[in-house]
Amino acid sequence: MPHVSIILTCYNLGAYLHEALDSLLGQTYSDFEIVLIDDGSTDPETIGVLDRLAPHPRLRIFRTANQGVARARNYGISESRGDYLMYFDADDRLLPTFVERAATILDQKPDVSIAGCYYSTFGEYNITVKHDSCELPNMLTQNYVTGISLFRRTCWEEVGGYYPEAVYEDWDFWIGVLERGHRVFVIPEVLFEYRIRPNSRNKQNLQSSRYLHALSQLYDRHRTSYELYGREVLLSQVHLYTQMMDDRNNWQHAAEDAQVTIKHLQSELARYESLLENATYALSAQQTGVPLTHPSTLRNRLSMRYWWCQRQIVRLRQIMGEQQSIGARFRATALWLRSGVSWRIQLLANKYGLRKRP
Repeated sequence: MPHVSIILTCYNLGAYLHEALDSLLGQTYSDFEIVLIDDGSTDPETIGVLDRLAPHPRLRIFRTANQGVARARNYGISESRGDYLMYFDADDRLLPTFVERAATILDQKPDVSIAGCYYSTFGEYNITVKHDSCELPNMLTQNYVTGISLFRRTCWEEVGGYYPEAVYEDWDFWIGVLERGHRVFVIPEVLFEYRIRPNSRNKQNLQSSRYLHALSQLYDRHRTSYELYGREVLLSQVHLYTQMMDDRNNWQHAAEDAQVTIKHLQSELARYESLLENATYALSAQQTGVPLTHPSTLRNRLSMRYWWCQRQIVRLRQIMGEQQSIGARFRATALWLRSGVSWRIQLLANKYGLRKRP
């Protein structure tokens, strides 16, 4: 019997499934099983990937009709055999030592029921998330428990599994676990990588109407806790709101300065194109025999200036690409600044900490 069961759910995520499986099968811990639940995938790529998966002694595959992630996880857990459980999405990645370190914590600390860690995101954007306080009442205002945390099977049994109708089934589950007196231990290290996709379910859940519905649902299901910690929840929400407003104002100021920078880049692009045109004309005159001053050195200088202008135009056009966001343009500008091209843009970069490397 395996000590740890990892419930891997997949719905139309075949493009990422091999990457997720490789990160799980590459764990330094060996006493575990993977219960892969295909939640009724419909796209041909995912179906093909699942059909071609090579047999593995630690992998068991179950294919069901589509029933949603909460029911898929509950079904996977009911088919699992481990004392410790962990759910995993088919588009994420786990660093090699997480299961070993988390299982060791649960083995050695009987008063701890959940072992999590810090995590980083990848895909649409890259950030590192460090949550240390995963307890009530903090968990009533925001989900601080890392999704892939390892937990004891008794937690799932006491709560009654994941609530199938929940918008945030994991958040709802963790609150239920904490309400029953279980404790969380957070490994202070990034051991999990969470993929941010343009059409992810979490992004859809952040739409205002859906998010309000999710919070109302959490309140209705955990009314006793929300009423018990009402003052703390209110103050925490006010604190989060003020942080959001501060971030909004900072980004608004940055965006205004970014527009100034972009206008300057546009004028720089026009200037370099003019220089290129002049250099091209001079080179053409040199090749056709038109007498010029110092012909022995002029051609080399003109050639160098010609290619230098070409490089600057390519860089500027990349920065000014219509498909790029303001943030992407700023990052491209930072790279351009490292070549020391424009001291005027350098001043703006210094303001935002984009300093030229020595």
